[in-house]
Amino acid sequence: MGGTGKWYFTKGEIETETPSRRDGISRMKESELRRSYCLFQREFGTKLKVGRVTISTAMMLCHQFYMRQSHGKNDWKIVATSSMLLACKLVDEVRFLNDIVFVGYEIGEKFESSQKSSSGGSIRQREFFRKQRDLILLGERLVMQTIGFEFDRIKLPFDPLTSALKRLNCSSSGDLGMLTKSLIEECLQTTLCLEFKPHCIAAGSVAVAAEILKVPIPSTGVPQMNGKVWWHEFEVSPQQLREVVRRMQGMLTRKADGKQALCRPPLPKSNNRNNKVIQHEISSRNPSASCSSSQSCVSIEATVDSHPTKKQRTSL
Repeated sequence: MGGTGKWYFTKGEIETETPSRRDGISRMKESELRRSYCLFQREFGTKLKVGRVTISTAMMLCHQFYMRQSHGKNDWKIVATSSMLLACKLVDEVRFLNDIVFVGYEIGEKFESSQKSSSGGSIRQREFFRKQRDLILLGERLVMQTIGFEFDRIKLPFDPLTSALKRLNCSSSGDLGMLTKSLIEECLQTTLCLEFKPHCIAAGSVAVAAEILKVPIPSTGVPQMNGKVWWHEFEVSPQQLREVVRRMQGMLTRKADGKQALCRPPLPKSNNRNNKVIQHEISSRNPSASCSSSQSCVSIEATVDSHPTKKQRTSL
């Protein structure tokens, strides 16, 4: 399949125009499914002992997949497992296929059992394992086809963050750097990464982290900055920064309401002069731009044994 073209979307497109919404799945249900596969990927990556880049890449693959395919036709556990398999290859943290199939199934069953009865099959049975492995490989091909094999477009905010902090003489392993990375990871579990480009999310995370820690962000005091303000290192405008910070504040507020917050929003006000400058300069809204293109969808069905003696027709 050819390239998909579009990689970033508006909030309206994400909330009302996805294939899942067209299939009758509510916005709330789709958000719930999105949270499920992100939590799945975090636990999956921990079990496989892969890094944050691999986990984040797997999440991005799922996000992009479900902007083109419906949850109603594609089991998120299969898609998430297939995405992790592909992410391990893309990031060069390769894991054994059998380990990915086994661990992915076990975690998926745990998620499933919290909502309803499990499928009844045993991944330890040879034939069942073989069919599950084949389904994961089929899913990997579908994920690649759905995103048009455009792997070079999978960009994460960690690289622009590290480069900018280095130019700002800030340690990426210090308090500001570590909290910023945590905020980025939170963003990657939401649709913000489908609306804003990586450098915007990196800049917004720095601004929010600095507010939370009540620390100044170096700018004019750094010789190599040549009098520029810090966000110029991220190549974002004040309007873009304003918008992404506002959306991140909303994200943290919702997580606080659900008792999952990294901090207690709204972001604390500070008398620090640098923070006043930030609030003054980021004075207007301008949502991130996105490219436009027609969507590309592929459907697939496979016959899988949900029990060694009983065949059941399923889809991804």
